[in-house]
Amino acid sequence: MHRFRMRLILLTTIYTGAIGIFCLISPFLGYPLKFPEESIKVLQLILPVFIGFLVAGVRFYTTSVVFNEPLTQRVRVLFKLLNWSFSLFAVLTCSVFLAFGLSGSRFAEARGGMDINDLMLLISLLLTLLTGTVGAMVSFAFPTTQSSNLKGKESQEG
Repeated sequence: MHRFRMRLILLTTIYTGAIGIFCLISPFLGYPLKFPEESIKVLQLILPVFIGFLVAGVRFYTTSVVFNEPLTQRVRVLFKLLNWSFSLFAVLTCSVFLAFGLSGSRFAEARGGMDINDLMLLISLLLTLLTGTVGAMVSFAFPTTQSSNLKGKESQEG
């Protein structure tokens, strides 16, 4: 479980840095995201989610009770789901940013394309999917003393 917790913190840190760097630098490299208005809008949407994951992960990692739980099949599945969730989010987010970039490029049709609202909506939907899956995994990976005691009581009563 320790590796799972560290992986969550690592992935969150990497994604926070990558998205932050992309939003701040890409407008100056010809990407059709206006700086600072649209870049900051995208950061305002994305960063709170990842900072929330990071804060929760660090807080539980440094202050929670460490349980000596064996690496069960359930933990292995959660580890895979964590990797798949972040990988899927990365692929879909890159696709959305690529579509936005292409639709605003000189190669796009003059009448069509995505605007910033379309980009924000798609990113919001992707963040919803990621938050739902990671939230469920985090509740398992970072148990509280109370929830661990309840598990023990349930198994004693059952």
